[in-house]
Amino acid sequence: MLCCMLGCDEVEVIEQPLQSQQGYIYFNTEVSTRGELVEELNEKSFGITAYNYTGEWRIVKVQAKPNVFRNHGQEVAWDGRMHTYTPLVPWDASKKYAFFGYYPHGNSNVILSDKNVEGTPYIDFTLPNTLNAMVDVMTASLMDTDNSSSNAVGLTFKHRLTAMDVQARNFHEQGYSIRIKSLTMRFDSLLYNKVRLPLDDALEITRIATNNWTKIQTYQLVSNSNPITIEPTGTTTGSAPAISITNNSSLIFIPQEADATGKFLRGNVSMTYDVIEGNRTNTKTFTTNFDVGKSLLAGRKYYFLINFSTTSVSIAIVDSGEWTDKNIEIEFE
Repeated sequence: MLCCMLGCDEVEVIEQPLQSQQGYIYFNTEVSTRGELVEELNEKSFGITAYNYTGEWRIVKVQAKPNVFRNHGQEVAWDGRMHTYTPLVPWDASKKYAFFGYYPHGNSNVILSDKNVEGTPYIDFTLPNTLNAMVDVMTASLMDTDNSSSNAVGLTFKHRLTAMDVQARNFHEQGYSIRIKSLTMRFDSLLYNKVRLPLDDALEITRIATNNWTKIQTYQLVSNSNPITIEPTGTTTGSAPAISITNNSSLIFIPQEADATGKFLRGNVSMTYDVIEGNRTNTKTFTTNFDVGKSLLAGRKYYFLINFSTTSVSIAIVDSGEWTDKNIEIEFE
């Protein structure tokens, strides 16, 4: 669906009453789905392109071109109550439809295939070099649908990239706070910075590294001008709450596997922090290398955990599992 950090759970879709003409395609529900990790598409735009045809998509797609919406990559915007677009498009009851959605719409790093490209559309995504520009890319597809059995047509948006949340836990005794003053993460083996994503997620993706791309990328997650304070939990168990280092955003990557030497994504984390007890402040530094030790898979989110204790600092990299998809309902009336 469409850097927020929690997985997307299935939600009940609540239909909104329409005051509109019959016979048109409407995005007629509360929409929930997932840079910023996006958990709600409400108040956000997404793009859609569509085809109508006679026959089956698997046969006609070879020569099919988008022909439903006047604008290729039609923006579907939130009007405060529902998702809508203009001009409205009538439903052709004699045809079948294939719908392809993508998020984000209107982002310079997400480029939809040309309207004259035949077959399944795709988006080209280029990985930004800064944390603030990262986006959670999602796509959705539904083929060979009509309104013969139901007016509602559901699209399931899926996350197509990899997210890594950076979090910290303070296992000190009560009265000891941690203030992170600077934190930098360097990745030494990012293999790809561009990917072609078919809007049918059953098709293979294509990843490349452009000529000016360097595998070494550094991200400043915390700066002296905006330190992060983590209060103690007073517990030595694993249930200590984790605090987001990136304000509930994520590092977003193109899916990564081992490089030619067999090594997975690796790098270095370096930080300066204070241990604060009352009026006493003890400033410390911490630097360590890390190796993710596994492939970073599409549609999965990973946690980079920094654990502070009374005697040491340690890190752990945890696979949190697959993001749960959300549904979008398209209403034909």
